[in-house]
Amino acid sequence: MEAVSRQGSLAGAARELNVTTGAVSRQVMVIEEYYGRKLFERKKGRMVLTEVGRQCAGSLTEAFKLIEIASMKAERQEERRKLTIRGLGTFTAEWLLPNLPEFEALYPSLEIQVKGQRKPVNFDMDDADVGLIIGRGRWRGLESEYLYTPRITAIANPDLLRDKPIGIPSDLNSARILHPMDLHISWQQWLQVVQPGFHLESPKNCWLETSSQMFNAVRLGVGVGLGQYLLVGYELVRGTLVAPIKSVARVSHSMYLVWPRKVESNVPEVRDLRDWMIAKIGDLEHALEPLLAEMREVQFGAR
Repeated sequence: MEAVSRQGSLAGAARELNVTTGAVSRQVMVIEEYYGRKLFERKKGRMVLTEVGRQCAGSLTEAFKLIEIASMKAERQEERRKLTIRGLGTFTAEWLLPNLPEFEALYPSLEIQVKGQRKPVNFDMDDADVGLIIGRGRWRGLESEYLYTPRITAIANPDLLRDKPIGIPSDLNSARILHPMDLHISWQQWLQVVQPGFHLESPKNCWLETSSQMFNAVRLGVGVGLGQYLLVGYELVRGTLVAPIKSVARVSHSMYLVWPRKVESNVPEVRDLRDWMIAKIGDLEHALEPLLAEMREVQFGAR
């Protein structure tokens, strides 16, 4: 009945409903017999609603709209995708989480869980769809996508350096030195690459459990830290943090996005995250190029 009222003919309703005209006609007769009233009348070859028919059709149209809205909501719930990301704690806390709202805005139907951890993801044991790990890009049973190669440098709040500027390694001996215990490269190892033979003798040392704690202490002006250049890249570009010693040391391993080989890379959630991370990191590295041009770059393990 509702289709006939909109189409204005039995044939039009039949085409819309993909049934025969006779089937539509019989259905209209059944409804009219049920109500005991004529719902349509023919005028100039069209099926026109009677007053009773208009009342019924209005209620039916509203009901069908409610059904359609409910169906769309149900479909959206079914289509909502999920993605669980496991990554090394510092990268997760300092880069992924601050940038994640942008990714979520691009893919609102994707439900994302982020789990930081100190050890590399194990897809046989961990609840994870993708992982973020440091290595050489080859893992049995895993697909991998290169993201970036970490550069390690000294970082500080510029306010800290106003009274006691730092420009060369020996200046560090008068500063409070922050030591993150989860960074596998120590200050002394970094300094031996940047200035071989120099030994740090600062009496002010502060040992912190994680690099994230160290980054926060640096932001507060507590002392000078050592960490990945990229993780504070936006702050270096804005000037809220600085790299006082113009040297960076590249490590021999890189950061990769990984997922089980049995999962195709064109699975939407994996593909979307991969493409977004590559583009986002690429944009940041481009923004950092003028600052890096002022830095001397050395390599860990180089002879």
